Amino acid sequence: MNLRRMLCSLGLLVLMVPSMVSVAVAKIAYDDRITVAGLDLVQAREDFVCAPAEEDSGGLKAEDNLFDEQELPDIIDRPVEPSAADELGDGSAPAESEELDAWRAAVQRFEERSLEFATEVNRIISRKYDEETRELRGGYDVLIDRATEEEDQLRDLAIESLEAFVRDHPDSRYTARRMVRLAELYFEESKEEYFAANDEYSDLSDAFDRGEVEFLPEPPETDLRRSIAIYKKIIKKFPKYEDLGVVYYMLGFCYSDEQSRHLDVERAELVYLEMLENVEESSYRAQAYFRLGEIYFDEHRLDEALTYYRAIVQELESADEEGGDESNARRLYELALYKLAWAYYKIDDLPVAISRFKSLLDWSERKEARTGVEADLKPETIRYLAIAVSDLAMEYDISPIEFAQQQLADRSSSPWVFPVYKELASILKDQARYEEAIAAYIYLQEASPNHPMGPEFMW
Repeated sequence: MNLRRMLCSLGLLVLMVPSMVSVAVAKIAYDDRITVAGLDLVQAREDFVCAPAEEDSGGLKAEDNLFDEQELPDIIDRPVEPSAADELGDGSAPAESEELDAWRAAVQRFEERSLEFATEVNRIISRKYDEETRELRGGYDVLIDRATEEEDQLRDLAIESLEAFVRDHPDSRYTARRMVRLAELYFEESKEEYFAANDEYSDLSDAFDRGEVEFLPEPPETDLRRSIAIYKKIIKKFPKYEDLGVVYYMLGFCYSDEQSRHLDVERAELVYLEMLENVEESSYRAQAYFRLGEIYFDEHRLDEALTYYRAIVQELESADEEGGDESNARRLYELALYKLAWAYYKIDDLPVAISRFKSLLDWSERKEARTGVEADLKPETIRYLAIAVSDLAMEYDISPIEFAQQQLADRSSSPWVFPVYKELASILKDQARYEEAIAAYIYLQEASPNHPMGPEFMW
């Protein structure tokens, strides 16, 4: 049957070729050629009948005897003559070494000129940027210097006025408030002096590194003696002052300031404890709790640190609600939740640490929904939650991704869950726990196949 079909096709071609040749010879217009070719094809299809014939006794079909290979048009067996394009070559033939050398030299010249051009463009852009930056800085520096000078002058006048009031009215009911303000101005002035001295020290340190000076003095420190003296005097002379909490807090802060020459952590601890004992109501009580927690945390007294971090959380449990000094309270609440979870992690109480990290992420989501701003500690919390999950899974000798699914099952709809899984996979990869990392990335692709980072997970 295949031979029969081939012969039928050849017969049809035989009928079509003469008409095509005659049309070409006639050189008729293009549109007429299309029409004539179409009519010839229709006529050929009507005249030609390709039907199976009965086989003869010799087993050959009837039409097999009607075809003579010598009668086929020469176009069937005519060899294809090479075209002009073939004579020029298609690029497959090996090029001469001279041609390759010429191309390499051209490419090298192009790369060199491109590099020169890019270098010149970058040089021009850098020069223009430096010129405009200097111009802008020159204008702003003048304004900043002028404003700073005015601020210093106004502060000096305020200090003179307050000093005169305290000196002339030592027992007035307004004296304590004036003394608090005076101590604050002393504090600001001391800090300004420290910053100026520190800038000079930084320049001197650079000169020392370059070998331009032989001796490098001790770095500068903040002198807070005047502020400390006033705070102590207020506590002693005005124990009923309505804002005594801020006085205690600032005194403790002066003793715990790492830049201060009066750094004394033990004294700071005693001041904060005394404040909590003597001041029952103050917005600074929570600050004192936090400072004590930080002191104990840094000294690795983690059980005591936990006590004060928990106290802050209890004191500011409603910090995510509207009202009050909400920005400072919420920031402190966020820090307290984070340090509370981190302290549990440090004492190796991983289940509680995981629970606390989850609570902080829940709070972060509520804050973001309310304000449209991501919580500052959210990225760190996600990472350390993933670390805690990874460590506890290793301790239990189970798959980290399976353990994470168990721990986060009650938060499966929370937006922060997927980032935790992603961070867990990254941590496992960084720890060279490749089989577990592969399982985590497979889960990520299955859980969220359309996630924008899907290709990265596959990579």
